[in-house]
Amino acid sequence: MSNFLQFILVITIIIICTKAGGYLSIKLKQPAVVGELLAGIALGPTLLDIMHWSILTDHHLPEFVNHLGEFGVILLMLLAGMHLHIDDLIESSKNQKDSTFQITNFYNSENNAKIIRTAMIPKTPVLTIDSNLPSTQ
Repeated sequence: MSNFLQFILVITIIIICTKAGGYLSIKLKQPAVVGELLAGIALGPTLLDIMHWSILTDHHLPEFVNHLGEFGVILLMLLAGMHLHIDDLIESSKNQKDSTFQITNFYNSENNAKIIRTAMIPKTPVLTIDSNLPSTQ
């Protein structure tokens, strides 16, 4: 079987299994992503190890599918970032006074010590951590 047909076979198996897992998960009144994740675990090296089946002779196929998966994660992060609106984030931070934290990291120029301050958004410090780390010089 040619390398291209092996790639198409693997992608077809992955898509069919993830769609079936998502469908079953919805039927069990769970989010579709739960079934899709379980299908990925089943097809991956944990259970079925689809990339090392004897019919798949292309040695570069696991690497290519891995790169394709990483590209999918980057695309997902891009799409999620495009749907964020700064005004909505600021508005939600004003409404959640008890659970929203602001984390600021900066370096002390005297001894290159990292100082971490954690404070609540409404200008009232709740927890302040100053850790003076020794210089690495």
